[in-house]
Amino acid sequence: TWTWRLGGFSFSMVLILGAALYAKQESLLYLPTVQGIPKHNRDNPRGYRSPSDRGLEHWFNIQIPTADGIHIHAWYIIHPKAIPAQQSPLPTVIFF
Repeated sequence: TWTWRLGGFSFSMVLILGAALYAKQESLLYLPTVQGIPKHNRDNPRGYRSPSDRGLEHWFNIQIPTADGIHIHAWYIIHPKAIPAQQSPLPTVIFF
């Protein structure tokens, strides 16, 4: 009947899609180095090299170690009202 044919066709399509994804899985991975995109802060356009370019004063360069031995560079930027002398409980926002 037509329901068996539709089920068989759907199952076949799922198998073909799964096989294609399995065969191409290496090319679907995120690669952190993309051609034409700067790898170092000094290569960024002016205004995007450090928080100082945007007039921020209270920031630090930090390295975040990962389990696989990679170090992720980040900036820890402190809100001016959260300077330790003022003891203001402001949240920390982390985004990638």
